[in-house]
Amino acid sequence: MSHRYWRLLLQASADASTSWLSEVQFLDASGALISPTGATRISSGDWSGYPKELAFDGVLDASNTGWSSLALPSWVA
Repeated sequence: MSHRYWRLLLQASADASTSWLSEVQFLDASGALISPTGATRISSGDWSGYPKELAFDGVLDASNTGWSSLALPSWVA
């Protein structure tokens, strides 16, 4: 099965006011990583310093990189 588009919807968070997404990874049926390079990223909004591209940068360090939005619900695709 393949998909052309993905959207992740975040509806709740620990502080009930912001969204935080450290990393998104796409895997094929065998568990191998599918690189989302070349895709256009869109989101419901970005918090300054935490753009949507950081959710797809391949860095798994949740404390330093990721996408954030100052609103709930929020989404990234």
